[in-house]
Amino acid sequence: MLPKKHRLVKPDIFTVLRNGKKLLRNAFLCRHLSSQDEASKFAIILSTKKTTCAVTRSRIKRILRNAIVSNLEACRHSTWIVITYRVQEEQRKEDINKDIRSLFEDISLMYEKHSSRSNQAI
Repeated sequence: MLPKKHRLVKPDIFTVLRNGKKLLRNAFLCRHLSSQDEASKFAIILSTKKTTCAVTRSRIKRILRNAIVSNLEACRHSTWIVITYRVQEEQRKEDINKDIRSLFEDISLMYEKHSSRSNQAI
């Protein structure tokens, strides 16, 4: 389970969906937004249109939460992240874990580049 300090609440989810930047991976659409919180926060969206079986949706969410927790160190900046699962067929655990890790690394690189540019401007 995702620790409470890493869960994104509903009003913040809408903020990220409206104002966040998009990032695409194989099975995921990720929207992210920089935050002032001490820790990164996450939300997972999985539509019933993609997977109609509740057991499958719960299994995918559980795998995603475990992948997020195991790859938290790759997400170095305080960020709000909403992950949308966009594939109809179920992915393997290893593929999901690899995709989540690369997502977090890309997001961290984007914010590192942004912070280094702002430091150079000063």
